[in-house]
Amino acid sequence: MVQSTARPLWGLLGSVLLVAAPLAALRSTWFGVLLVVPRLAMAVAAGLAWPWTAYAALMAVAVCSSWRRPRLAWLVAAVALAQPVIAIWSRGKMMTPGGSVEFGMFGQTTGVLLFATLFYAVATVLVMLLPVLLRREAARDRDLRDLLRGRREVQREATVLDERSRLARDLHDVVAHHVSLIAVRAETAPYTFPDLSPDVRAAFAEIADESRLALRELRGVLGVLRRTSDAAPRTPQPTATDIEQLVLDARSTNATVTASLRDLEGVSPAAGYVAYRVVQEALTNSRRHAPDAAVDVTAHGDGGGGISVRVANSLPQTDAAWEHGQGITGMTERVAAAGGRLEVMSHDGLFVAEAHIPESGSPEPDREVGGRA
Repeated sequence: MVQSTARPLWGLLGSVLLVAAPLAALRSTWFGVLLVVPRLAMAVAAGLAWPWTAYAALMAVAVCSSWRRPRLAWLVAAVALAQPVIAIWSRGKMMTPGGSVEFGMFGQTTGVLLFATLFYAVATVLVMLLPVLLRREAARDRDLRDLLRGRREVQREATVLDERSRLARDLHDVVAHHVSLIAVRAETAPYTFPDLSPDVRAAFAEIADESRLALRELRGVLGVLRRTSDAAPRTPQPTATDIEQLVLDARSTNATVTASLRDLEGVSPAAGYVAYRVVQEALTNSRRHAPDAAVDVTAHGDGGGGISVRVANSLPQTDAAWEHGQGITGMTERVAAAGGRLEVMSHDGLFVAEAHIPESGSPEPDREVGGRA
């Protein structure tokens, strides 16, 4: 026997609003239970054998709350499952969209009752497993992001340490050259000035001995810093005057490079070497990211042994975002180790790298860094 079971729209809306109330009480488990239980009693008392509205709404509450309160979510799901089970077995009829099908409690319809109960149980478990799977997937994505973030941090730290070691190895020749000059001049001073007193001769001899000791210690430090795979350098370290050769080499690849080089002869070897590497990295950066862009190189000595360099190139239209890569990190560490200041920026469609390296290596104001490798 089939009966009409049309329900007013306001009844549906009222049920949804009522059972959605536990969402506001997720911080209090008992308050949520107090709001759910009366709705269960109302459904049973109203004779709803298949209460779609109550069951669906409660399952929505369970799914939503499972992200923060999994235990409460399963409790709400159990309450949702109890509604149709109790209604079916107590009333002996099953509601369908087209009406209600009535059947007895036992006998030939018992199988139908069991099937309906099993259907609701399976549906409830499957629905509750969905947020579990989504939560695991979200946790896996979060762990992957953390892993990638940690990997980038390790790479950045490795780049910093490698650049510092490389800089120490490169500057060794510069320092060793000056220390060796001190030793030679101290040893030859008594012959250059034969009228020196014995005390002065002894002082020069002590200076020569200390200089040779410093050279031995420098070689020892270099041996620690140099990796076994590094080959011993066979060419002199570049200086500020070699920046012109960088420009010529860039032009030989058909790149458009303009240069303004001034007062580079008075730049100290250490500052000149760092400036050379900054220009070299900036030109490499330009070839990698904007191979067709014109590049402007400016390198001016400050008259006191320091140097200021600026390399600018236009950015391609597709290069809207930058990434702080290893090239910029290495350039930053190299300049900072020499006591200089580096700024890498985007300005009016240009990628600009500016650096000032003093002669003495004394620290300068904080630098700003941003850009791509």
